[in-house]
Amino acid sequence: MTSSRITWRITLLNLIQFLFLCNCRCTIASPNVNYSSSFVFLADLHLGEGCNSSTANYTFNDTNCYSVRDLNATVSKINALVGNTSLIIVGGDITASAQTTEFLAAQQYLNRFESPFIATIGNHDIWSYDEIIGDRTAKPKGDQLFSRIFHENFERIQTLGQFSYPNVSSTDASMHAQSWTFAPGKSFSSALQKLTFIAPDFNGRTKAPPPCPGHSPIGGCGVMGNANLNNVTNGSWSWFEHQLSLLNDTNREEEQILFLVTHQPFRCRVGVPDWYFCFSKKMKQSFRTVVQKYNLESAFEKGSQLSGHQHRWFQGLAFDEWPHFRQFEVSAVKGDVFDAEMSSSFAIFHLDEKNGTTKSIERWWRENNTWTTCAATAGTCK
Repeated sequence: MTSSRITWRITLLNLIQFLFLCNCRCTIASPNVNYSSSFVFLADLHLGEGCNSSTANYTFNDTNCYSVRDLNATVSKINALVGNTSLIIVGGDITASAQTTEFLAAQQYLNRFESPFIATIGNHDIWSYDEIIGDRTAKPKGDQLFSRIFHENFERIQTLGQFSYPNVSSTDASMHAQSWTFAPGKSFSSALQKLTFIAPDFNGRTKAPPPCPGHSPIGGCGVMGNANLNNVTNGSWSWFEHQLSLLNDTNREEEQILFLVTHQPFRCRVGVPDWYFCFSKKMKQSFRTVVQKYNLESAFEKGSQLSGHQHRWFQGLAFDEWPHFRQFEVSAVKGDVFDAEMSSSFAIFHLDEKNGTTKSIERWWRENNTWTTCAATAGTCK
């Protein structure tokens, strides 16, 4: 499946899916001239996890599970806080196991957002599997499912700013890269218009070994969790470098602010090797070298890396050797790795209207089903 651009027509099948799978209530936000100086970031929905039908084949209308309840609570709370005035970034692991029904259900719930949203994929979204037979396809096809099912959402984002989305398969057919860049347009606040979000698909495609959790299937369960620069023809790395070359515009009147959206963070938590679950030392060096090549260090320092994956809150340095570039991790919508009572997490980035820099980061989550919030400063909540 290859495509050099987004197709600008909706097929009959797309239309049927849009009307019926969204229960005829699916709304995609329209531009609003009163957009707030903020954006919202969330990740790790794992839609389908904990459902009665999860083990073998997730059923589209199976809602009696924590992953569905946590996501619905998150969407409702974000709508109550920002309405249709913001931009929402979804940072991967949309599904529990990249099943078609999980993607379709996730799209239905995410389409309840009143503000426009744009999503990227995580390692759980790459290769369809279940816990009985393991991998359901000979090669990873989740990236193609994501591309097809979220097609209308990408079309909508195209109308709201400068959007680059190559949506192509690599020459060796090892991946269908889901990378994108988005610069909010004039329907957003002047602060948001100063930002650019760049989301290279740095998820690996290396098969995870069996067994699946609690079972002994024939195959493995999806892909390994570590990042990969995917430096193959029509892969992610060449696209990423090309985007940086385009962003290296010395004629800009204002300094750029760049947010890197990747599912995996650069730095893993203590006790977890970076090469095993995040970015290896060599990958990090390659990233910094290409950023330096195009004189964009300052632009990334004014923004940050936005990531999930580790299911924790974290705000701190991404590299020891790069003291002003920070990574921000949001805890998982489906639950926190350290706090079993925490779920439905998301963050609101409040921006300075004059220069677009981040003034504060407001963390939200449910603790024992009660909403809690704090303003994060220098990595801690106050």
